[in-house]
Amino acid sequence: MKQKIKNINRPQGHKKLKVMNKKSFIFIAMAFLLFGNAEIYAQKGNFKKAEKYQNSAWARLQKYGENDTEALSLYTQAMDEYKKCILVNDKNTGKSYHSIGRIFLSGSKSLRDNEEALKYLLAAIEIYEKKGEKDHLKALCYFDTGLAQYRLGDFSSAFSNFEKATKLNSAYAVNVAGMYWVGVGVEQDLAQALKWNQTACLGGQDWWANIYALEYQIKEYEKGNFNDESINLYLDYIHSKSMGEDKDVWMSKLKQSADLGNPPAQVDYWAHTRNNNNEVSKGMTYLQKAVEANYVPAFAHIGDAYNWGFGINIDYQTAAKYYQTAAEQGHPIAQNNLGILYHQNRISAPNGLTGYGAAYFWYNEAAEQGLGMAKQNRALVANAPKTKAEAIAQTINTIVGVMNTSMEVYNNLNKSKIQAYTPPTNKTQQTATSNNNSSSSTNCSSVQSLYDDNANRVKQYIESYANSHIDDIKYNSSFSITSEMNYQAQAKLIKTCQEVMKDCHKMARERGCTLNTTARTRDLETTTVVDWINKNIK
Repeated sequence: MKQKIKNINRPQGHKKLKVMNKKSFIFIAMAFLLFGNAEIYAQKGNFKKAEKYQNSAWARLQKYGENDTEALSLYTQAMDEYKKCILVNDKNTGKSYHSIGRIFLSGSKSLRDNEEALKYLLAAIEIYEKKGEKDHLKALCYFDTGLAQYRLGDFSSAFSNFEKATKLNSAYAVNVAGMYWVGVGVEQDLAQALKWNQTACLGGQDWWANIYALEYQIKEYEKGNFNDESINLYLDYIHSKSMGEDKDVWMSKLKQSADLGNPPAQVDYWAHTRNNNNEVSKGMTYLQKAVEANYVPAFAHIGDAYNWGFGINIDYQTAAKYYQTAAEQGHPIAQNNLGILYHQNRISAPNGLTGYGAAYFWYNEAAEQGLGMAKQNRALVANAPKTKAEAIAQTINTIVGVMNTSMEVYNNLNKSKIQAYTPPTNKTQQTATSNNNSSSSTNCSSVQSLYDDNANRVKQYIESYANSHIDDIKYNSSFSITSEMNYQAQAKLIKTCQEVMKDCHKMARERGCTLNTTARTRDLETTTVVDWINKNIK
């Protein structure tokens, strides 16, 4: 191991200092004091800058492909900075070795060199192990090292490093599974391959496609189809992809397998072409064949096509139909996606359930199988009402609480002032009677108008307010469309209008008028949103 590290091509200038005499030391110390450490810092690398270059390069690689010149330039700058970090042996030396190894392993196509990658990765492992680096970094480095060894044909060493990575992080179990599946580095063992894929999935990773493909292969072997050409081609495709061969090579093998009727290959071909406008229709043809073969993952994928519009018009109802078929057969991705459709009100919930209730059911089914995203989604709706009855009760309780709060606030606020009216004294009233007769009709009319206007406002506010909650219960099943502040503001408006209506009665009496009221308007003087919901929600 140490010999391999010594053979790494280090940047020039990385030499051991010779032992110097006292006179030389004093001279250098004086020079350092006079001129500072500019030369040293000129060679010191900036690890954060290197990471930024590397992350930007990776993003461009995903968007523009492995031959993007800007990505190549960014990777080159990243490696220069990492090498400077190695030169001065700073605290990020191990990470710098690791990062350079990763660039050689999976960076721009012209930079890829598995042998160079392995040298740097082995150096990183030695530093990590001596330093006691964090488990997630060691696990990643073991995986990267195993991948480089796999591509160089050292399968036994690759298997060993994949096992080390898996002990630190179960997500890497998929690599152990892959070697058992294809039968390189170890004897082919489909039961072991299935077990390790399940371990990865229980750890929160999405490798369900592998599980279903393995189960298909096991069933074919049980029928005695050990030399099925479509299966052999599919295994060649998996191996070719793991070896890092060009996409055209492994896609050719995948297509041959799909053409021979292998459902896992047909679904994989679709997955690789669904975002390519020139290939999506061909991929859909294969996917339809897998559906016709009743291959469960195919139902989940065609549900995705209708859900997100891959090569077809978006249709949530049709998406839900296909998801339902796969979900009922235990497919966790379909279960999660069906839950999302309910959660986002794309489809109506079954009788008695709220949208959140239906979503929670399917999220929970997927989460119980270890699907990480389903666990997160389940937490989002865990406290939401699961049935419509619960939703109605929760909505009413919330409104009651808001109304009570708003009443307290209202009593401390200055409501909209109605022009104050001071009743005249008897003497003044007698003197002014003849003058007021002409204006009496006008005064009564203005009070009546004020009363009617506020009665209409109460009706409008209550119906609008309550209807928004009915929509919540019917579709969203949640009291969350409007914020708490809006609830309070709306409640204040209703209460203010009702107070004005009561004041109108007082003013009318003082003016000697009689208000024209009906049973409806009298009810509006005291009714609440809770009353309205209780009368109108069945």
